[in-house]
Amino acid sequence: MPNFSSHELAYLVRRLDGALIPADDPGWDARRSARQLAVDQRPAAVVPARSAAGVAATLNTAGPSAAVAAASG
Repeated sequence: MPNFSSHELAYLVRRLDGALIPADDPGWDARRSARQLAVDQRPAAVVPARSAAGVAATLNTAGPSAAVAAASG
């Protein structure tokens, strides 16, 4: 699981138009599930982005070393 500082997560939260669900949140486990079940994905946070701007903010904050999974629906 990537590690992000509380500063990085707070920065991202300010830029989102939706929620950020960190790994220590009770809802994280349910929200992190993916369509690809062969790999147990354990992201530092889940961002159910509501807009393209939210996706861009998430990717810009995560940086090039972050693994990204996208799901629709």
